[in-house]
Amino acid sequence: MKTYLFSTLLLSLTTILLAQPAENIHDEFEFNVAVLNSLPLLIERGYLIDLNKAKLSSEYSQGYSLGIRYIKKYRKNVDWIFGIEVGNYSFNINLDIQENFRYLGWDGYFEKTTEYPIFYIAPEIGARYAILEPTKKSQLIISASVVAAYHIRSNGEFTQSAILDNGINKSLFYAELINNNENNVVIAPKLNLDYSYQFNDREKIFIGFTATFSNQTPFEGMYEIYGDNEVLKGVLRKKYSLMGLNIGYRQIITKKASH
Repeated sequence: MKTYLFSTLLLSLTTILLAQPAENIHDEFEFNVAVLNSLPLLIERGYLIDLNKAKLSSEYSQGYSLGIRYIKKYRKNVDWIFGIEVGNYSFNINLDIQENFRYLGWDGYFEKTTEYPIFYIAPEIGARYAILEPTKKSQLIISASVVAAYHIRSNGEFTQSAILDNGINKSLFYAELINNNENNVVIAPKLNLDYSYQFNDREKIFIGFTATFSNQTPFEGMYEIYGDNEVLKGVLRKKYSLMGLNIGYRQIITKKASH
């Protein structure tokens, strides 16, 4: 159903675009790079929290994306956007195990780990508006888009263990995590705010903020924390929700005189 709605939106916007008069056209080609933050893992525990046993937590973690966009002039300060981006983002796990839950011969165990297994590709369609022009060569631009993100399906195992003084390896943590187990496409809104500067007749650079929002969790799995006499079990989920710094380059590729 969501794929159908996105296809309908794409067809409608394209029809509107092609119907516009070719006046003051100033199309652009854009290449962008973003350094992103992703939300902490959602942890669903199948047990009551007891800090005297073990604590599992998660923090914001980084990612990045590369994108290209074709920007089609619609009217003076309004443009259509057609693009695609590829990206990779991470998850973070903090594991804190108390000595009376898993005896290792020293005062507990703590490990903070970040992994980068989440890859996606996302076509994009939207519009942008130049809300401010401080000089003839600079613009403050806001854009709103819809992305259809397909997360590359993959699965993996994540483990933590400790080697005791006598050489014995004790397992502490195990997780089986899957990216896009249902093979779905995530439809999500995306917002950009950037400052653009034109340094010659055909080229611009820009820097700004980008954010994509979704409550869907394409990355998820189960985990186990091993104690001497007990195993704590739960579920991990990661939302497709990213925000960060966006920088890039734009080239003016067409100019047509007004009629």
